[in-house]
Amino acid sequence: MNTVNAIVAGAIALGVVLSTPAVERHVVKSGKPAADDINGWERESYPIGNGWFGVNVFGGVEGERLQVTENTVLTKRNLTNALDIRLKFKSAGGEAADYSRTLELETGIARVEYKAGGVRFTRECFTSYPDRVLAVRLESSEKGALSFSLAPEVPFMRPFEAKGGEGGGRAGKVVARGRMVDVTQHLQWNDVKFFGLLEVATDGETAADGGTLEVHGATSATIFFSCGTNYRLEPESFVSNGKRIAAEPSVDSPDPDVAASVRARVAAASAKGWDRVKSDHLKDFSGLMMRARVDLPGADRDAGGEAAVLIEDLAKRNRTSAYLEETFFQFGRYLLVSSSRPGTLPANLQGTWTGHDQSPWGSGYWHNINVQMNYW
Repeated sequence: MNTVNAIVAGAIALGVVLSTPAVERHVVKSGKPAADDINGWERESYPIGNGWFGVNVFGGVEGERLQVTENTVLTKRNLTNALDIRLKFKSAGGEAADYSRTLELETGIARVEYKAGGVRFTRECFTSYPDRVLAVRLESSEKGALSFSLAPEVPFMRPFEAKGGEGGGRAGKVVARGRMVDVTQHLQWNDVKFFGLLEVATDGETAADGGTLEVHGATSATIFFSCGTNYRLEPESFVSNGKRIAAEPSVDSPDPDVAASVRARVAAASAKGWDRVKSDHLKDFSGLMMRARVDLPGADRDAGGEAAVLIEDLAKRNRTSAYLEETFFQFGRYLLVSSSRPGTLPANLQGTWTGHDQSPWGSGYWHNINVQMNYW
């Protein structure tokens, strides 16, 4: 019996009902940022997603890494890291204190808070299904104390190979202009063309330079991002492999239909503004997450505890934690809500997240058991 089934079976045996729980929210938390490497991505970063794409939030102090996975950014060995959005902060002002990093499972919101140089900095991130965007809000407790650079990076670029070869090439281009940054990519395998767009709204000053957008002297800033590719789920996508290998890279102009759709989504989110986009996200995401609740006796005892600390304590004291069991149950539901929604591709072997060049087992759809495990 797997963990989720065991928890549910235990709850039924105890006569527990799915009703208003003693614990209002289930939160994954940490007192430090995730390491900026593949181990940190896998074990420490916080996954958020809207079905269309996934984002891993690292929560750094000197710099934030928002790693984006789009389920149709495919190499010969299947899904690969689509994009790294890098924020480098110039306003940290020394050692960080009172650091907190949280992921609220019922809201799908990742938060980072800390103090530096006497200033409190806060960061909120979520991926909206209704608006199909990543939304990021940065704030400082003192006027003009927030300064940072925004520089997307295209990972794992390599030259295109000769026609008829392995088809492992990847090209990318990043251009900042005004308050926006365009990201254009071309992957040789499947002739996948990617377009992403970031837009920054802030009370500070902005300056674009090459592929970097600078923000100076701000009190707050809002970033909206969306992306897409020319991939189509149709029979041609599964036959005639040789015909799907592009001969030459093309990144100077994105696919016009994809670019128009992405620009329209970002413009719509920007017009709505942070508060309305967040409100619509909460109504949508929490509406799904709150449809099922498990209320286990004794959950209040460990409510709000850090999972890693609780697990270590459980091992030492040879005891159980009702709050931790509730959190595991909700985390499984959270991952599926974040990686599979109407209109999107199904959740793959890793949901909708990969930080790898070539993800384990290609993040594939293995119909012997993996697809079933995602959805039961």
